[in-house]
This record gives sequence, C-alpha cells and structure tokens, in this order.
Amino acid sequence: KLVRARPPTQMAASSLGDIMGGTPGQLPTLGEFEPLERVLLTANGNLQRLVSSYHNTSVSVRVVYSREVATGEFERKVALLCGGTEFAEATSRLHITRADCISAIADGGVAIGQLFRHLNILPTFELTAAGRDAGGEQIWRDYLLSGEGVVCEIHERIRSDVLGALVSPSPSAPCDSADDAGDTNDA
Repeated sequence: KLVRARPPTQMAASSLGDIMGGTPGQLPTLGEFEPLERVLLTANGNLQRLVSSYHNTSVSVRVVYSREVATGEFERKVALLCGGTEFAEATSRLHITRADCISAIADGGVAIGQLFRHLNILPTFELTAAGRDAGGEQIWRDYLLSGEGVVCEIHERIRSDVLGALVSPSPSAPCDSADDAGDTNDA
C-alpha cells in the first residue's frame, strides 16, 4: 500500500526535530505502521546505527553495484546485513553539481554513502513516500538526502521483522556499525 503526502516536488524537507538540516514540513501519514516501523521509516541516514544498537551487533554493507552513469550522476545498490542476515536493500541515485564531490567519488575513492560526512555537508532529509508490500514482509520508503550541490534519491526495502527476531541480540557483541555507507546515508 502506498502512502504519499504531497507530490515529492511540493513536499517540504523535514528535520524531524533532530540535527539533520531542513525545516519542519509535511510527512506522509504513517498511522498504518507499527511504532517501531515508523522509527525505521523516518530514520534520516542512521538506519544502520538504529538496527545495530537494537541488536547489539554490527551492521555490514554489501555493495551490489556502484557506478557513474554520466558526469555527476551515480547509481548504487547495497544490501544491509545484521548478524549475517540481509534486512534491507537500498537503491540510490545521486545528482552532483559540485566538482569536489564528483572528484571525491570518481577519483578519490570516497564511497557514495560517505560523501556527506567526508565533505562535511549537512543534508536535509525528505521522506516522500512509504508503504508495505502486499504480503506484509517488507516496508519500504522513498526519501531524499540533499545538501549543497548533492541530491540523493533513495528507495529502501526493509524487512518488517528487522526489530524483532531477525537476529538474537548478544550482550557481549560489539555495537559497531562501521562500514562503507556511514551514518549519514544508508544507501
């Protein structure tokens, strides 16, 4: 089921009351979702940290592909894993106009997910749509992360049970979510 507020081009960025940039705006109605699902759907670049903290184990990122499709245009698909189990898939498309950002990715080896942090860009978060697959096994969201000279369109599919029995939390496991995607952009 698709839940959409206003068309993405008319939707205001939302800060959700935290340190991400943006101004309070209209969010899609998320009343049909469980409380913890709403937490996941509104995570603004910190989904990995939330899941890692919940399960008290690391989250890793497996890059499916990462490619430059035109000058300043990049596509990336990653799988997020917790305890070796895939819990999310993120597909992103970046539109970059800043030469230093393009160079950092194309020539400097900076992963797309690290771009905002590497270049000290505070992105705004805009949740544009959210829904649930027909079987109820996954929730999904579309959102934008944007900052000076960078717009990242992201579509994520997240297992509905990620904050349930996905993996057994381990009191002795390190809570380390270090990977190539970072906490400012899961995709």
